[in-house]
Amino acid sequence: MLIGCATPLAEQRKALAAKPICCAGLNALPYSPMLLDTPARVRLDAESPVYDFDGNRSFFAAYRLPPWSVSLELSILAGRAGNTLIDPVVMLLDDGFRTTRVIRGDRAQRTAQGSRRLTIFINEADRTEQYFVVYADNDAGRVDVSIVGVPSQLQVGLASLLLGGRDVAEQVPMSPMGALEISLRRYAPRRATD
Repeated sequence: MLIGCATPLAEQRKALAAKPICCAGLNALPYSPMLLDTPARVRLDAESPVYDFDGNRSFFAAYRLPPWSVSLELSILAGRAGNTLIDPVVMLLDDGFRTTRVIRGDRAQRTAQGSRRLTIFINEADRTEQYFVVYADNDAGRVDVSIVGVPSQLQVGLASLLLGGRDVAEQVPMSPMGALEISLRRYAPRRATD
C-alpha cells in the first residue's frame, strides 16, 4: 500500500503556488528512463518540479519510454494520503515532444484500499510515443466520492458475527501532492481472476 503526503491540503496548494515553473517547454522537462519490470515509487511534493500543463499548474514526474518492440502496459497507482487523494493525469509524447494522448484519472479503477490504478496500453499503433509525464489534476474543488462498505458486527462470546452492513459515501478531496507507483511491463493477456 502506498502512503501519501500527510501535509494539509491548504499547505499543499500553497507550496504548489509558491514554486516556480521549471522549464520553458515539454522538451526541457527532466526525463528519467522508465525501465521494464522495475517499478518506480515517486512522491509528487514540494521537492518535485512544477510545470503548467495547459493551465493546470502541477508537480510532475517525467519519463522516457524504452524503444518500442512489443506491446506495453503502463500502470500508475495513486495512493491515498490521509483524507486526500492525488488524481493522476498521464500525458504521452512523441519524439518531437508533441502530445499524442492525455489519459485522465477518471478512467482509473478504484482499489480496495481507496487508491486509484490507471492502466495505459502502448500498442504498435502507439509506437511513436517515447515519453510520458505524470501530473496531478488540480481542480481545487473536486472530490472523489467512493462507496465504502461498513459491516455491522455482533459480538457473541469470543466470536464476532457479521450481520450485513451499510454503504457509506466517502468524499475525498483531490490533492496536488501524493505518492505514485509507476510500472511498465510487456503486455500479456490475463484472465479476469488474475
